[in-house]
Amino acid sequence: MRDLIETNTDYLILIAASAVVVFLLQRWLARRGVFHGTATIWLSLAALLIAGWFAVNAAENRERDRIKQLLQGFPPTYAIELERLGHASISASTKEDDPVYLELIAAQFRWLKVNPFINDIYTIAPDAGGAYVILVDCETDYDHNGKFESEIEERTPIGKAYASPDPALPAALSGTPSFSARPYSDEWGQWVSAYHPLRDEKGAVTAVVGVDFSAADWIAAIRGARLGAVGLVIVATLLAISLVAASVIIRLHHENAEQRKIAAIQKAGRERFETLVNSIDGIVYEFNLQTGLFDYVSNQAETILGYPAAHWLNKRDFWASHLAPDQKDKVVAARQRFLTTGAPFEVEYQLIHAGGRSVWIRERSQAVSPAGTPALVRGVLFDVTEEKTA
Repeated sequence: MRDLIETNTDYLILIAASAVVVFLLQRWLARRGVFHGTATIWLSLAALLIAGWFAVNAAENRERDRIKQLLQGFPPTYAIELERLGHASISASTKEDDPVYLELIAAQFRWLKVNPFINDIYTIAPDAGGAYVILVDCETDYDHNGKFESEIEERTPIGKAYASPDPALPAALSGTPSFSARPYSDEWGQWVSAYHPLRDEKGAVTAVVGVDFSAADWIAAIRGARLGAVGLVIVATLLAISLVAASVIIRLHHENAEQRKIAAIQKAGRERFETLVNSIDGIVYEFNLQTGLFDYVSNQAETILGYPAAHWLNKRDFWASHLAPDQKDKVVAARQRFLTTGAPFEVEYQLIHAGGRSVWIRERSQAVSPAGTPALVRGVLFDVTEEKTA
């Protein structure tokens, strides 16, 4: 699990970032009332990221295989030449001035000069006790500065003991070409390596030739391939998120335009209604029985009783408090009977004008009961003072 997390850290960061972006987008859309469910967007994101996961790992594997195939192509060629030059005669006891040894050193030196892709070429064999020793390993310019400056760049002595940390090496000594499954470290650096067996004239494996490639370059190449694929997934994810956002914004624009159109129609209708109502020679009202407040009062209220419509709307007991005191109980009781029976209501009574005088009112109203219980009262109050005086 730890290796999986370390290997895929870049993609896990992408998953987390994508989830945050989609969550914020969802919140933004929800606040505008245009987001209708989470399943589609989250399932789409999950499908895209799962596909991207496979694409990124496929890109990594392709780059890994490319370098592996390239690196594995060198040892077989070098093995043929080393065998031809007489490598089978070299052992841990061979002198450093041995002509065959020097010719092998020269061959390695030439190969390294013409193949800067690889970092080292060497041969390894087991000694009489079965321990690994290095046989032929020429000077190596690891930092590619054209000079052999450090101890690790000098020629390795014949027979130098080598405790290999690479599990691929024993497979090559058993006769099977092999490649490092993962980078390993030795005293010369960190590498991935390819090996090929070296045989004597009878076909017996006597040693292996190894070719090293910098683990840092190996990791960088694989990481570059991954990042390239991750970049494509990021572009695809952003494109998908942008398309979702754009489609919703377009829909929001259309809905807003439709709402503005409806609002304009409603406003025009309301203005026509108010013009018509205000032309009636009486106070048209709508009273909400649930809230105890007037929902609507026409402008004639100020003409007839001296109080602007706003006074009626903002005071819970406005109507009852302006009834003539000697009629209040009788009128309120009549209103209650009207609400109980649901029959049309018509009654005459006096309301007190803002100036203190009494105004005779004839009220005609009707209860509105959408659910069987009266919820609204709609009616008209006519000024019949002159009629009563006459």
